[in-house]
Amino acid sequence: MSDYSQTDRLRGQIDRQAQENPSFYGRLVRGVNSALQQGGFGISPASHRSVMENLQGVSQGTMRQSTAHFREASTFARDSIASYSQGRIIQGEMERFGVMLNLIGGVGMTAWERMTGQ
Repeated sequence: MSDYSQTDRLRGQIDRQAQENPSFYGRLVRGVNSALQQGGFGISPASHRSVMENLQGVSQGTMRQSTAHFREASTFARDSIASYSQGRIIQGEMERFGVMLNLIGGVGMTAWERMTGQ
C-alpha cells in the first residue's frame, strides 16, 4: 500500500535514480514522478522498488523499456486494489490510471523495439 509519510523520500530517490541512470524511460519516469509528488500521491514500497530496479536495468541495457512498463503496470495494479480496499479511492484511481498508462507504454515500446531491433 502507498505510504504517504514516505512520499517525499521515496519519490526523491526515484528522481535521483532516474538522473543517475539516464534513458528515455527515465525521462518519462521523472516527469510523472514529479507530478505525482507535487500532487501528494504516495507510492508503495513494492512499486518504489520496482521503479528503482527498472530505471537501473533500462539504463544499463539489461531490461527492455517495454518490460519496465509492464512491471510497473503489475505493481500499480496491486497497489490500486490495496488502496480501494482501504477506502482510498482517489489514490486507487491514480494507481489504476498508472496501470493503463504503463500498459499502453509497454505495448508501444514493444512495437518500437521490434521495429528498431532493440
